[in-house]
Amino acid sequence: MTLDLSPSMRRFAAIGLLFVVLALVWSIVAAPLLEVRGTALSTIERLRPVIERGRAAVHDSAALQTELKGLKQRPRSAGGLLAGTNEPIAAAQLQDRLKTTIDHVGGDLRSTQVLQPRDDGAFRRVTVKAQLSVDLPALQQVIYDLEAAMPYLFLDNVEISQRPAARGSPASDDPLLDVSFELSGYMRKSAS
Repeated sequence: MTLDLSPSMRRFAAIGLLFVVLALVWSIVAAPLLEVRGTALSTIERLRPVIERGRAAVHDSAALQTELKGLKQRPRSAGGLLAGTNEPIAAAQLQDRLKTTIDHVGGDLRSTQVLQPRDDGAFRRVTVKAQLSVDLPALQQVIYDLEAAMPYLFLDNVEISQRPAARGSPASDDPLLDVSFELSGYMRKSAS
């Protein structure tokens, strides 16, 4: 069964069919492609700062690698360790630091004794036993000065006793204290 259409109706049907085919091509092919293109462009714009940061990181990485090479070529520093080349020199440094610190606060260093050095892992522990007389504020300053500076020092076996006041003398707000402690520092073991 064929329909007999007039020539104007045939043209109208052909043009209508052409529009339907174009609409199908647009909805199936062109519209999805344009949507994908728009998504890709927005992703590119969103990632552009990330790409720039990545380039900067590569540049920074090269600079850091150069700095690391320089640090590796420098001799290793002793950091918080005693600088002496052997135990007697390190012990003398400890005694000197102790004397300077106590003199600075007006205390009285009564005696020092160098104790036997001990191995502690990859390090050697050097210890000096000290006895001194100071008042409480001076003792606080001595402890702070010894433990807060470089090289790292450690106080152990601290004993504090109040010196008895002389008969007939008025009681003081800051009585004199007799203090004994062990002051230790670490040094690298000698490669012998």
